[in-house]
Amino acid sequence: MSGETERSPPWLCGSSQLLQARLPCRPPLLFVLTAFVESLCYIAHRLASLTRQAALSLDLKKIDKCIGDPDADEENPILKAEQDAQIGKNSRGDVTILPTLVINNRQYRGKLDKAAVLKAICAGFEETTEPAVCLRSASGLGFMNG
Repeated sequence: MSGETERSPPWLCGSSQLLQARLPCRPPLLFVLTAFVESLCYIAHRLASLTRQAALSLDLKKIDKCIGDPDADEENPILKAEQDAQIGKNSRGDVTILPTLVINNRQYRGKLDKAAVLKAICAGFEETTEPAVCLRSASGLGFMNG
């Protein structure tokens, strides 16, 4: 053993000893197993999806054509057409953040809690036309405190 230099584990791919010794770089077993389990999960979910589609007598070729290649780096024409159809509708703006709440044909931008949303809905009514729930919430009773 004398005269041998101490070497880093073979999975330390960036170590200078490995580069000098030209040893193969192997990832730790945990990383290999994680990647393996991940691939099994993908296969299991894909198989379950195909089984459900077949049970519902869905035309898998039509579904695959509609979805397109999920690994392709290209635009999905059906999704693009749907997005284009939503652009510039009234003054509402485009839905780019989910979940999106639209009140009175306008995007609501604010906290998504019941009191804030109710206040935004009630703001759309003219004075003396608002429903009772808006009047109760304005006085601090009922809905907002529950």
